[in-house]
Amino acid sequence: MGPSAKYYEKAIKAGVKDEKVAYNLAVTYEKMGNERAAAALYGKAAGQKPSVESLNRLADYYIKTGRYDQAVKTYQRLLKLGGKKSGVYADLGYVYGLRGELDKAIESYKTSLRYDSEESDVYTRLGGVYEKKGMLTEALKAYTRAYQLNPGDEDAGERIPQLKIRLLREKREKETQKES
Repeated sequence: MGPSAKYYEKAIKAGVKDEKVAYNLAVTYEKMGNERAAAALYGKAAGQKPSVESLNRLADYYIKTGRYDQAVKTYQRLLKLGGKKSGVYADLGYVYGLRGELDKAIESYKTSLRYDSEESDVYTRLGGVYEKKGMLTEALKAYTRAYQLNPGDEDAGERIPQLKIRLLREKREKETQKES
């Protein structure tokens, strides 16, 4: 990796302004464990001529480092660039969830599912957000759909019976309160 990085560095120092050179050096830095330098180059590559790959890697770096505002902006740039909309909206929903903006997360996940309704992991994430908001019936529906699409989804498989029990308990508590 070291020699490869040196050649890319030489090309950039010589004035090459090709987005691919900056992107490839960023990938090399990332493989070498220098994520900060890699992110700077992904940003540079995205600034020269944004590509889906460089923006995705840049957004991933922002998420890893807790820079959620920058991640949101990067995903919005990806949407304008025409990246795979289902995946971008799902990732945007994930970041909104990390920021605690649950309504925006739900909206992004629903938009993602309009583009691709067969993504079990998006249903699982949506179920988690519904659950955080206390929308247990909707969470159960989302987890159930995730499990229907992917019976190997352990998260959804675990949450379904837990939510059913929780909903039954809440129903029983309401009935007991009415009787009192």
